[in-house]
Parts: sequence; structure tokens; C-alpha cells
Amino acid sequence: MIQSTRRHLRLLFISFLLYLTQGRTETLFPEYRTVWLSRDVLELGRESIRNAFIDLKNAGFNAVFVNNWYKGSTIYPSQVLANYGGTTQLSEFEGWDPLQVAIEEGHQIGLEIHLWFEYGLWLYVTYGDTTYSGPILSRHPGWLMTKRNGSNYNKDAMYGTVQFWADPANDSAMQFIVELVEEAARNYPELDGIEMDRIRYPNTDFSFSDTTRSAYMRETGGSDPLTISTSSVEWAAFVQWRERQTSDVANKIYRAVKVINPKLVVSAAVAPPYMLSGSDDKMQDWPTWCREHSIDFVSPMLYGLQDSFDYWLGRCLSEYASPMRIIPGFNIDGLTNTQISTIMNATRNRQMPGGAVWYYGYLNETNLSHFETEVFDDPIQTPRNQIIIDDNSTTYISGSGVTSNSGGWNGTFKTGSDDGYFRWNITLYVSGMFALSTFLPSEWQSAIDWTYQIVTNDDTTTKFLTAEKAFGEWASLGYFQLNYDDAVQVIVSSSNSNGFAADAVKLTRVLPFNIVEGFPTTPTRLSVQFDRVLDTTSIDIAQFFISPSIAIRKVTPDLNDLSVLTFVCDSLTTGISYRLSAWNLRDSEGNLSDTVTFNFQYQSGFSELIDNSSNLFYEQSLNWTEVTDPNAVGSSYLKATCGDGTERVYWRYPAPETGYYQVTAIFPDSTEFADDACYIVKNGTAFDTTRVNQRIHYPNGCPLSITWAEKSVNIVVKLHNLSINTSDHWVVADAVKIERTFYSEVEMSTPTPEVFSLLQNYPNPFNGQTTLAFILPKPGDVHIEVFDLTGREVRNINLKNQPDGRNKVCLDFGDLKSGFYIYRVVSNGKQKVGKMALVK
Repeated sequence: MIQSTRRHLRLLFISFLLYLTQGRTETLFPEYRTVWLSRDVLELGRESIRNAFIDLKNAGFNAVFVNNWYKGSTIYPSQVLANYGGTTQLSEFEGWDPLQVAIEEGHQIGLEIHLWFEYGLWLYVTYGDTTYSGPILSRHPGWLMTKRNGSNYNKDAMYGTVQFWADPANDSAMQFIVELVEEAARNYPELDGIEMDRIRYPNTDFSFSDTTRSAYMRETGGSDPLTISTSSVEWAAFVQWRERQTSDVANKIYRAVKVINPKLVVSAAVAPPYMLSGSDDKMQDWPTWCREHSIDFVSPMLYGLQDSFDYWLGRCLSEYASPMRIIPGFNIDGLTNTQISTIMNATRNRQMPGGAVWYYGYLNETNLSHFETEVFDDPIQTPRNQIIIDDNSTTYISGSGVTSNSGGWNGTFKTGSDDGYFRWNITLYVSGMFALSTFLPSEWQSAIDWTYQIVTNDDTTTKFLTAEKAFGEWASLGYFQLNYDDAVQVIVSSSNSNGFAADAVKLTRVLPFNIVEGFPTTPTRLSVQFDRVLDTTSIDIAQFFISPSIAIRKVTPDLNDLSVLTFVCDSLTTGISYRLSAWNLRDSEGNLSDTVTFNFQYQSGFSELIDNSSNLFYEQSLNWTEVTDPNAVGSSYLKATCGDGTERVYWRYPAPETGYYQVTAIFPDSTEFADDACYIVKNGTAFDTTRVNQRIHYPNGCPLSITWAEKSVNIVVKLHNLSINTSDHWVVADAVKIERTFYSEVEMSTPTPEVFSLLQNYPNPFNGQTTLAFILPKPGDVHIEVFDLTGREVRNINLKNQPDGRNKVCLDFGDLKSGFYIYRVVSNGKQKVGKMALVK
């Protein structure tokens, strides 16, 4: 009885830990987690862009709106601007293409990149000068919006700006805008989306241009707008006519982009509901854009409305009742973490597919950590690539003869009689090949004999699903080529008296397989990273070929990252161009690849083992003693007495090319060695500190860090004798291994935070060894406990006197079985919990 009670308490405890890892704002549904990124980040170059993107990726964001359009010019070189007599590129970006860099850096780590035309129809701004309307409008003055009094600018009293706007009623001006967006869609096919902004009027004082007046009178038979007062009955008709102008512009942009690239998401930042009428009216009728499918989604800018955010979400839905078309924007300046969570909870409760943060400059260590640990707990697909409609997605479901039950994919599922049916309606953003599947709730234990009708516009496909019972898994309903404007319905019914179950349906875009990066670390070893997790059980050496004339001897998946394959091959020659070809691969979702190719060359230096006898190893003090040991690299190592940190050595490695590098410490093990040896990996001003137990045997070495390095920049690994161990113990300096690797959940160094933070262990999943990282707001002791899913404690580690800032500890699980483990880190009365996967 006592043993049974103890086990019950352990299970309760582990259940509590699992609850802590789930996060209160976690969602199973694909959603956009996006942020508007300003040009100042771009101006500082590739490294600034990369660091910003890594911060966002680590915090859980999955998309970025990259600022592009300012003062009538673009961040990239534009032939359209040249054709219209403008400045071909913003001067601060001349000589390089920040958009191409942003696409490369974002896609490298899995971020969608959407090009943001921030200023829309507002083509130029000054701070006092009312005479110069900018490079475009000064050459085309007939395009200008004008006020009733004839002035052609708008003054913003709050910001002191003078604004010059293009008139949406002017066909030539709007053709220019459309061509500009078309150019971006055509020249950057790897873009994920285009975000429009300010497709509107500045206020109801605009526009009374000659073009507007003549067009209004010609199209409506109405009065000259100059004679229509705001109190006139006709004023509402003039407002409605101007709303139609901006709606037509939105429609033209949308259709033009989709013709060029139907895989691009077209979205827009739009005014909040209170600016849809009255004195604040911007004459931007975005609900009509949604109804006419002139946009994939809108982001109403609900700035400063955090105290009544759910109310304003309801107001948005009262204007357009389909939540899949609304991704609200919110300003995080000054918001508490609680307010951020409340906003995202309200958005998810309204079944809207994500939120947009204004803006990158307002992100800081505190709210980034909150997004990472509480708001965006787990990586998730964007609605561009996956749509899930649950049986509780009220706007998109209907049925007859069904009842609701507890269980299933997201807490509930429906059951229906043999004369009933259930329907899911699916909204798409882009065109492509999609895999359709449905979730079969494990609670359904009767035989399955169900009929599914997949309706796309006027085309109907029938699928039959049979099984002995459901197993709580997704079942495939086939592959479908779909267009962004297709109306997709899935209808389930039963073919027998057992009835049916209806839970969730999922459309996943089938992306072409791609090798995102690769390099030969040795003349006979090539590693490549695919853009997805592979089904490694189906891989065969016959699916690969290296030309010219290089035989592949072995292909091995990386158990820590199943998107990575390593090839052992005949010797490669420096300076020769090679091509790896692969075909008939399957990903973890069962999708099959066409032929995938990757071009590469071999060069030396991608993998270096630096011993204590190397000319890249340095002693900074004289009290290190050499010890002969056949288990050490080069049969010897150096040791120094555990002490105050004044005894130091370091290894230096000049990176042969720009990229990510794995740094690993190698040493023999002994009970006489320190259990808290302090390694510091430095890369420029960035550094990682890792405490390593040198009493443990690490068959493949102890991973210290994954760090980014520019070509020829030194990666420096320092080791000193600072330790709480007694003076009869030793810190050991043997060797480090530094080799090119792929992006993982890269941990960059950061200033001391305001809160205690636990970072995800990496690699994860892992095979044997992994590194656990945490950030302390102040120095203190750290206690680490690791449990298996039965509640059994498998590790108990005490670290004394840890410094503030980022700390790491290398953990070895070579003696444990594959499976999930829960870890708890406690310091200064605070605790954090995480989950990791051991795969052998």
C-alpha cells in the first residue's frame, strides 16, 4: 500500500510537471505569429537581420513583415521606379539587396518573409516642407490627392509630418502601385507574402482632385464634390464612392499578385472598426475586401485597445464574420506579460489564426522570454501551409443528426447517425497541392465504414474510409490540387447503422523537397540538410547519386535532426563541382519527392580537432602540467588545480566559411577531475558559458555550443580553473572539435535578463548527450532534476554559485532508454520546467 501510494504521488507530480510544460496560451491550430520589422534593422546589414530573426525564431515567431516602401522608394533595386522617373532604391541600401538577404536568412531558420509596403498610397513625407512632393509625385503632380481648398498635402499635428498621397481614383497612379507590387512578386519568387498598408485616404478631407471630381460625376451622375457639404444627403454617397476606389485598388493588387504567384499570401494592415465610419473614417472598406476575396487576411490595427481587446475582436467579426480572414495587430509598447497573454488568448478564443505584433523595436528580453515560454510554447505551421478545421470551429461547420462528445483531437468530437452528416468548410490562402486528412478519435470503438465527399466548387470527389476501429490518428483522404479561391467542403456520412464520428480535418500544403544547405566535412563525408523531417525508415542508398563519378558507400540519418543526412563516399577533390541527386524520398507526413539536386565543392577545414599540442592552442598561465594518457587526444592532456579561475588556456579556430559551427570538448574522464569545468565559447562579442562534468565519459565529446561565425573570424574556446571542487581535483585541457553544422535552436548570448528563464535543451531530440541552458537574473545556486514519464527521478544535479546571465550544463543520458523526459530547474526560489526527447 505504501509503495502504491508513493507511485501515485509520483504520477501526480509528473502530471503537474507536464501541465507546466504546456503553457496556458498553447494552441494546436496553425496560426500566424508575426511582427512588423522596421528598416533600421535592415540598415545594419546581414548580421543585424540574422540576429533579429534568430531572436524572433527562438521566441516562437514564424513570420516577419519586412519594411520596404518609404518616401516613394524601395529597399531593393526597382526598375518600375526608374520607369516612372523615381529613385530606383533607397540610398541607405545602395549596393546590396536587403530583401534578398532577408529571404535567405529567414528561410534558413524557418521564418516566412512577407514584403511590407508600409506607406501604401502615402508616397512622400517631409517635416515642414509643403513644396516638394517627392521623386514620384513631383514628376506626376496630377496623381496627388487634394483637399477641398486645393492644397495637395495632409498635415499630421501629432507627428508634425507633411504627407503627400496618391489619389486612388487616378488610374495611372494606381497602375504604378500595381506594377510596383507585381515587380516584387515576379522578381522574388521565394517570397511568402506581400503585406499592403495605407490603401486608404488620410481622412474625409480628401480627395477633391480634378480626377476625383470628374470621375464621381461621370460614374454616379451626382453633384460636383466641391459643392457637397458634410451635412448634405449626398455626402454619404460620396464617401461610399471613395470607399469603392480603395476597394478597387485592393482588388487589382490582389488579382495581379495571384496571377504572377498564386502561392503568395496577400494581406493588409487596416484601420480598426471605429475608423470605418464617422469623423475618423479612412474610407477603407476592408470588410468588402474580405467579402469580395480581394485579400487573404487583414490585420486591423487594434493599438491601445488592450483593456477591451476582446470587445474589439467582436467588433471586427461584426463587420466580417469569418475569423480566418482576420489576424489582429496589437501594439506591445508598455504592455505587461499578462496583457500580452490576454490578447493572444482572446484572439484564439475567437478562432482567429494568429496575431501581428507592432513592432520589432518594442520587443525586449522580458517580453521575448514571455512569448517563448508562455505564448508561443511550441513551433507551429502558418495557415499558408496548413489549415485545420475542428468540429468546434463554429463558423466553418454544419451538420444534421449529430451530437457532441468529450475527447478527440482537441477535447471534443461529433457523432452522427446513419441518416446524418457533418460538413467542414475550409478557407485557403494559396494555391498548390494539398494533402487532406481527418482525425479519427480513439473514443470511437465501432467499425468504421464512412463516406467522405470532397467538394471544390462544382467538382466532387468521393472517398471511402473503412477500419475495425479508430486509433486516435490522422487518416489520409488523398491529395488535391487546389486554388487559393476554391471553396472547399468536406462532408462525412455513414454507410451503415453504426453511424460516424467527425472531429477535425487538416489540409497541409505539399511543398517541393529542397536541400537548404550542405557541406563536405572531410573528403569522404558529405552532410546535407533538407527543408523537412524525413521518413528515414524508407531511405535506401540507391536513391542517391553524386556526379561526376563519386560512389556513395553509406547514408546515415542524424538521430538528433531527422532532416539531416550524412553520406560516406569516395574521396572528393578540391576545386571540382559536384552534384548530389536524390529521388523518391518520403517526409514524415508520407509525401513523396521528385528529384532533388544539390551542387557543392569540397574544401578543407570544415572539421578540425585541435589538440593541446596544436599551434591553435595557447596557455595564458604557466601552472598547467602535461600528463601522458593513452585515452587523451594525442596521448596527453594538461591539467591545473581547481581554484579561482586564474589558470587559463584557449583554443582558436578561424572559420573557413560563413555559417554555423558545433563546438565540442574532448577529454579523458577521471574521478579526480572537476565536475564543473568552465568552458567559454567566444565569437566576437557573443559568448556561451558551459559547466562540464569532466568525471563523466562522453563517447563523442561534450557539446558546448552551436555558434554562427563569419568567414575568417576566430571562434575562441576558453577554459579556466574556476571551480568549487577542492584543490585535490583538476581541470583538464585536452582538445576541442569544431565543425560546420546546420541551424538548430541556436542559443546566442544575451545581456542579463530581468527574469529567470529556461531555454529548450539542444539538440532536441538527442542521442546520448544534450545541453541544458538557463538564464539567471542574479547569481545563485541551481538545482536540476530530471524525471521519466513514470515520475522516477533519473538525474539530480546541484550547481553552486552560478553567475548571472546565460549558463549551460552538459548532460549525459547514455545509460537511459529512449523516451520523453521532464526536467525541472530551480534557482533563487523560482522554478522552470521543460520536456526533452532521447532517441537512440
